[in-house]
Amino acid sequence: MLRVSRRALIALSIHWSYKSGKSIINYGGPEYRLSVKYLVSSNASIKFSYNRMRQYLQMLSTQQQFLPDIWKLSDPIQTSDW
Repeated sequence: MLRVSRRALIALSIHWSYKSGKSIINYGGPEYRLSVKYLVSSNASIKFSYNRMRQYLQMLSTQQQFLPDIWKLSDPIQTSDW
């Protein structure tokens, strides 16, 4: 955490996600994370956060009980910002 002022804190991190297959394709990319906390008073604060995640697998499921769930490689890679 980085203290910007007496009341403000910032945390920034970068994670690298990486998944490689057997000579099929390599996946990888940065996942950014940021959080900001501002102390309004001694017992109240305002918080903000952001992160980017990558998903390489997706589960395909059905409502039929006798069929198993199937895992599929994401193509293209799914990214989400929160």
